[in-house]
Amino acid sequence: MKTFNLNNFIHSILKYGGATFHLPTGRMTFKEGYFVGSADGEMITNLGNQRHKEEVIEHKVIDAVKEFISANGFELMDADNYLGGWIDEGKLYLDITNLFTDKKEALSNGYKNKQIAIFDNKRGLSIYL
Repeated sequence: MKTFNLNNFIHSILKYGGATFHLPTGRMTFKEGYFVGSADGEMITNLGNQRHKEEVIEHKVIDAVKEFISANGFELMDADNYLGGWIDEGKLYLDITNLFTDKKEALSNGYKNKQIAIFDNKRGLSIYL
């Protein structure tokens, strides 16, 4: 099993628009299922407009990830929790996520936690609620 570090997580967010990281194992590759954000522990950071240089955006992402982990480290070390991050419309979203194998259960939890979407890990697609 290949392990990663937070630099890989940040690089994946910047290159692919999003990533999920499991702090207890250092893994970024997961079994099939659906990632659902929790009701608590979300952070949104404005990255500015596209005129900002890539280095500025990268530093904002690095700082936000460090701050989020510092504030939520205890929860993120729980084996059932994952660090999720993605960029949408110039904003970085970070949250604590959980992996569900059952789509109905994932959708139910997504609605309960007032999420905008859940993520289908197998297909690599967001399912908007």
